[in-house]
Amino acid sequence: QWVDASQCVSGKCLYFDGINNETLVNDSKSFDNLNSGAIGFWMKPSGGHTAGDGYRGLLYKNQTGGNNGDMALILRDDDGKMQFYRDGNFSGVGLNSKKSSWEDRFYHIVISWSGDDKSLYVDGSLDNTANFTGATLDNTGNFEIGRSYSNDEVASVYFNGFIDEVKIYPYARSAS
Repeated sequence: QWVDASQCVSGKCLYFDGINNETLVNDSKSFDNLNSGAIGFWMKPSGGHTAGDGYRGLLYKNQTGGNNGDMALILRDDDGKMQFYRDGNFSGVGLNSKKSSWEDRFYHIVISWSGDDKSLYVDGSLDNTANFTGATLDNTGNFEIGRSYSNDEVASVYFNGFIDEVKIYPYARSAS
């Protein structure tokens, strides 16, 4: 739900209750064939997030008809880290943050890729990098904000907190 600007980074932002709400953005051909790109947004987990709090889905793009081609960004339950992955593979190939504790405040998050090189930035500083294959948004599903799937790919997991200013860039971003 949209909330008052006084609770957000810039203007109004979205609040997610962590139970059953997300925002859908229809698939667009402009998402396809992005060999380089980035997704940036502000997030504030309600009450913070540490290991044991449950998975929280931040961003998700589902491949219609299966998970080969999925892309997701989640806060993990087991270690409190943020994980960016694709192809429905929580435990394998992905980019995990070094940061594992998220206070009750806004963080600026950027996932950037150029070819197989992926980078995660937190508040303008490089947090971690990884190298794995896959065109990040090149599938037919909707782009979802505030939801992803659980580790078993069966149940939805929802974000509890605020998300503001989600932007998709057709070029890689860096700390500069």
